[in-house]
Amino acid sequence: MEEQSMLEYFVACFRGLDERGGILVIDAYGGRDAHRNSVENISQHSIKLKDGTTTADFKYVYEQAEYNPETLTQLIRVHFDFSDGTIIRNAFTYRWRIWNCLLYTSPSPRDS
Repeated sequence: MEEQSMLEYFVACFRGLDERGGILVIDAYGGRDAHRNSVENISQHSIKLKDGTTTADFKYVYEQAEYNPETLTQLIRVHFDFSDGTIIRNAFTYRWRIWNCLLYTSPSPRDS
């Protein structure tokens, strides 16, 4: 049933594109790190504040907080750590499922 759901999703995406053109962007995410909990300091940023002269330096922190190998679902949290010691925890949280492309090729390992 999941294969049918995936097909229906892509058909709906295609139909939703404007006739003048458009794109569907798919993020390829995987590897061994996709299947374990981790915390990464992704990048360091500096932004100008409203006064135009002061900057705020912060780190974008990506946390893969939970992973369930049976359902391939995970909980992702995004945090911001500022250079003045201020921390915004769980600024964004996401729950999603990793779709295993091997399950949708024929023959698949499950068919063996």
